[in-house]
Amino acid sequence: MGCGTSSGMQSFHGGATGRSTGMSSNLPRFSSYATASVRTRSTLRSFFQQNRNFPGGEVNQGSLRKRLHRQLTRNVRAGTLAELEETLKRYEEFKLPADELYYRAVRKVEYLRLKNGLRDAVRRRHHSTLRDAIQAVESSPFADELPNSLQAARVLLDELAYQACVLLNPLVFS
Repeated sequence: MGCGTSSGMQSFHGGATGRSTGMSSNLPRFSSYATASVRTRSTLRSFFQQNRNFPGGEVNQGSLRKRLHRQLTRNVRAGTLAELEETLKRYEEFKLPADELYYRAVRKVEYLRLKNGLRDAVRRRHHSTLRDAIQAVESSPFADELPNSLQAARVLLDELAYQACVLLNPLVFS
């Protein structure tokens, strides 16, 4: 009996057999239980990751669909081109239906590509690259949305053309 424990406590911890059940004897039992539950969780996790798509191609019941929809909404509002392309790729990978948000995202990707292409062409200051970027923006429906960038690119194109003429014919312009 010792250590001031009552007989009820002794029967709970090992009873009258006198066997000591300390932490060392409980560890294997708890650790094997924890290992079994981890295996079960990982097995379930891998099962659900493999079966995200149903045979008809519909996404697994709402949660993934909602998460992708929220992510696409967030990226359409304030996302970069890379984030938006990645989200669209996942959206198409899981065969979600094309709705208004999807078409807005596709339109924004096209807009950002044109905008970045024009900006890169202005930074490069190369005549043919700048001319091609200006033509691409003018032939797109986004010409009205990029008037300042387009005007700056046209001015730079004129300057580059003038510089090319001066360098090719120095006698004419001196």
